[in-house]
Amino acid sequence: MAVNLQHFSGKDLRLDQEQTRRTLKFFFPQTDIDHINVTDDDRSFAQALLVEAIDASSKMSYVKVIFDKLYTPPIGFDYIKDLAKQLVKCAMVNWFQHATGEDFRNPKLYIMAVDQLRLNFRSVWTIRLQTDELTY
Repeated sequence: MAVNLQHFSGKDLRLDQEQTRRTLKFFFPQTDIDHINVTDDDRSFAQALLVEAIDASSKMSYVKVIFDKLYTPPIGFDYIKDLAKQLVKCAMVNWFQHATGEDFRNPKLYIMAVDQLRLNFRSVWTIRLQTDELTY
């Protein structure tokens, strides 16, 4: 899954610093981010990851019957579920390509979608932690 994450700025940033930390800890649980100064770029990156995970999971739900038989069900993401719900409530519809209706009322994250995002953007996040520069 090739992904180009969206970039958010100004009034489109919905996650605050603590929500950003929680989101980044969810996607990159092996990294220690408690000490970093969360920037607007970090907020944009975290929000983009969460939007993409919700959208990719929604896309997967189109073939949910097949995935229920062949793959894992949605993962438990209680750690950030409240953030996902809050984000989709105040999100711009055009942020999503696949999420609609029920996806906005009850967003789901599939482990396959989250794992792919972790794989695709782990090096971006590692470089950010080492250099304080975030390029995605």
